[in-house]
Amino acid sequence: MRLDDLNGRVIAGRFELKEMIGKGGYGAVFEARQLSVDRRCAVKVLLPGRADDHCVEERFRAEARATSRLTHPHTLVLYDFGVDEETGFLFLVTEFLDGQTLDELLDLEQTIAPQRAVAILSQVAHSLEDAHQQGLVHRDVKPKNIMLVERAGQRDFVKVIDFGIAKALTGAGEDEGLTQTGTLVGTPQYMAPEQLLGGEVDARSDQYALAVVAYRMLTGRNPFSAATPMETALRHINERALPLRTYCPELRVSQAFEDVMLRALEKAPKHRFASTVAMVEALREALGDTPDTAFQDAAESGQRTTEDWPQLSAQVAAAHTRVLDTVDTGQERTAATRQLAASGAVDVGEAEPGEAAGAAEPAVSLGAPG
Repeated sequence: MRLDDLNGRVIAGRFELKEMIGKGGYGAVFEARQLSVDRRCAVKVLLPGRADDHCVEERFRAEARATSRLTHPHTLVLYDFGVDEETGFLFLVTEFLDGQTLDELLDLEQTIAPQRAVAILSQVAHSLEDAHQQGLVHRDVKPKNIMLVERAGQRDFVKVIDFGIAKALTGAGEDEGLTQTGTLVGTPQYMAPEQLLGGEVDARSDQYALAVVAYRMLTGRNPFSAATPMETALRHINERALPLRTYCPELRVSQAFEDVMLRALEKAPKHRFASTVAMVEALREALGDTPDTAFQDAAESGQRTTEDWPQLSAQVAAAHTRVLDTVDTGQERTAATRQLAASGAVDVGEAEPGEAAGAAEPAVSLGAPG
């Protein structure tokens, strides 16, 4: 059965599929209606033929398990999950989000004013904090996974989506079967150094990713932009972030604000904030400071000690190998890259401003307009 044939079909006897609104590497999303309560919803189905791929099916099930544990107002609400007996399709049902992703907003506006940015970041941080308290790390925090909807007159009401590669903080459970030796899961443009190096990830890894999102919101670019996602990943590992005003001199923020951003982007997790909420609260507090009248030399302001994050050639070489297997390397991709891009496990095609775009399909955003 083709995906187009699902329009108008009733899944599991209770969800009528209205229209396909998005399609990604391993799933498609339909606007739907839950017949029993006459409720608008979004139904995500696993693409025909993909259920045979164990890794893809496990990721789909992991997304349902992870999302079902989360009840924060700024996290996507899961309604149901199961298998349609007639077609054999796996499906996942969530609330319908009629809005846009932060990525789409940034495409339109390029940058966002600090006050508005911090208001959005605060909502994301509280959603992530709830996940962290439930023992989950998102591992793929990026603008495409942050939905902005209008609720009760609030234009930027946040919903964090796509916990498909969430990892249990205990190191077992949610990601069993999803991570194979030598394989990255996540989006290299937003991944923390320890994640790129194949080390342990925790809440501070999500914090780093959120700081990269904040950097893009405020300056219009990734702090480690490069010609390719691979080069960007290596810059995450090897280079220190520069102050925001290096790239956006007109940005009116205080030195305290700059310092908060640089701390959240530290290479060693222990030098970051204790939580994502603590990071955002520090940004909010720094907004009250008077912006510096003189722009400090970017190179001087951006210096950080590297004694706690040695540039170990073996680690960097290993990371280089892993990144080569998951991102564009020019006109052609490795077999591993194509496989990962198709599975949706790694979004290798998301190029930042100033980076070359890849050819991979974008990850599906639940409830996002097509």
